[in-house]
Amino acid sequence: MALRLSKVVVAGAAAVLLCAGSVYVIASAAQDGANSSSAADTVAPRTGKVKSLVSVTIPVSNLDVSKAYYADQLGFKVVRDSSNVRGIAGRTVELLSPDNRNGATIVLSDSLDGAKPGSIRGLFWEVTSCQTAVSQLRTTGTQVQDCVDAPPGPLADLTDPDGNVWTLSECVPEVLAVNGLATFGVPVSNQDVSKDFYVNTLGFTVLKDRPNPEGFPGRYLELAPPAGGPTVVLATWWDTMPAGSARGLNLTTDDYQGTVKNLQASGLSVTDNGSYASFTDRDGNAWTIAQA
Repeated sequence: MALRLSKVVVAGAAAVLLCAGSVYVIASAAQDGANSSSAADTVAPRTGKVKSLVSVTIPVSNLDVSKAYYADQLGFKVVRDSSNVRGIAGRTVELLSPDNRNGATIVLSDSLDGAKPGSIRGLFWEVTSCQTAVSQLRTTGTQVQDCVDAPPGPLADLTDPDGNVWTLSECVPEVLAVNGLATFGVPVSNQDVSKDFYVNTLGFTVLKDRPNPEGFPGRYLELAPPAGGPTVVLATWWDTMPAGSARGLNLTTDDYQGTVKNLQASGLSVTDNGSYASFTDRDGNAWTIAQA
């Protein structure tokens, strides 16, 4: 399939797009002053702290159906099809989008406790032409909506077999570029409480903290792990993704034992499984961490 899909971006705000190797954050046209950052500004990983985020899990009802959809219709690359990975019961399928050979992956699971198949929103793809992408996807039998005009550029939604919603977004290079970052949304109930947890317990750095664009309640709060890479947006605006519903969010660290001890010392309930540890944030979003 000739469709050019760029690096997968899982976002909890208006949109985060990749274009020509850069991430384009289009929640606002303005700079964020002291909070603006780029990949070059990320700090080195600290002892006993997390390093980076490596994958996000999508709940599905039938792994074979979903694997065929993502691999055969959308052109994803199957990285692994195995069982009992990072504490997720049963079989999982891990995939990369076609142009995302070195970034975070998506993991399909039909055994993701507490996450309903079809509940995920805010998954964005950058495409060179919305209309061309829609036409090419339809030749594979993919159900995708018509392109609609939007401030950042034409958009088109499609849903996977379970109803998880993806948005194709045409690249608009005139918007603000933040090189080297990819973002996904973590649903929380109180952004200030969660900000304190991710910054002071996990060692994340605040990249952006500003009002959301019209139509999104609350504020846009984006954080980066110490070693950079994919970032998180603490989101409060997805009805189908209530606070604490995220599962299968996977981190790495350069100091596994030190990080586990620090997390336990902060008052978290941490399960040390030997090769990885699992814990939840203040809302109940489930994370795992493993040695990098």
